[in-house]
Amino acid sequence: MVFTLSSVEDARTKMHTPIIDVSFIIIDYKALLPLQKLLATIHEKTTGVIYEIIVVDNSGDDKEVFFKENYPDIKYINNTRNLGFSKAANIGIRNCTGRYILLLNPDTWFKNNVALLLAQFLDSHHDVGIVGSKILNDDGSIQFSCRSFPSYKTAFFNRYSLLTKMFPKNKYSMEYINPYNSHDKTSEVDWVSGSCMMIRTQALKAVGLFDEDFFMYCEDVDICHRMKLFGWKVVYHPDAVVYHTIGGSSQQNKIKTVIERHRSMWIYYKKYFKRNKIIDVTVWLGILCRCIFHVIIALM
Repeated sequence: MVFTLSSVEDARTKMHTPIIDVSFIIIDYKALLPLQKLLATIHEKTTGVIYEIIVVDNSGDDKEVFFKENYPDIKYINNTRNLGFSKAANIGIRNCTGRYILLLNPDTWFKNNVALLLAQFLDSHHDVGIVGSKILNDDGSIQFSCRSFPSYKTAFFNRYSLLTKMFPKNKYSMEYINPYNSHDKTSEVDWVSGSCMMIRTQALKAVGLFDEDFFMYCEDVDICHRMKLFGWKVVYHPDAVVYHTIGGSSQQNKIKTVIERHRSMWIYYKKYFKRNKIIDVTVWLGILCRCIFHVIIALM
């Protein structure tokens, strides 16, 4: 799928409307209270840019009246059911007009002027397609939001794996979840978290929208992977800082979350790894066993 902006740009020119610098696109799933906190910090912290806010609601309960009464300047898009992150993000992108798109989880909130800092960075680095902020946990500790692309070792040494929990500072886990010496340094990275990701709209012309085969999880890895394949850089920029409550929305349906995480692993594997029948069966069985194990844990 190739994303074109010509019709949006032509319409904007004809109407003589101001150029939007940043389009905030927030994908909500039954997280109204955290979302309201995020909206408050966007309005409080964001200065120096012209922006619009688009909320794409996957909750399945129409809140259009609520948004009209409380947030009349926000473009609210209601999905009658949960379409997943990728489809919802693409709906938001098709309805935005900004030079840059700032994707946000509803369970994030701003410490500083995130939109301006990331937009200024893209303004001065024309070869960067995606830039991610520093992300902190609720307690202020670092959230490992810039990582290496997954490899076969990632199956055993990812953020949620038993080996990582037992040996948190082992070499292989560190290579994946924290491959850089400092999270206070601007670095070119493989991928950044979709919980706070600014995308150059122009880059989407070549790269295309989010892959809708991913319902949730790995869609951020995939879009960064495609950016790099098309010659765009992906950068971690720690000057912009957000807080993020991990799993704030996904914890509402733990079983589905586990299943979709492992389904996304399989889709990503099929898309980017060298394959043959023996490897396919081995990987599929490994992902299935891992999924069953985590489903059992979620049920306990």
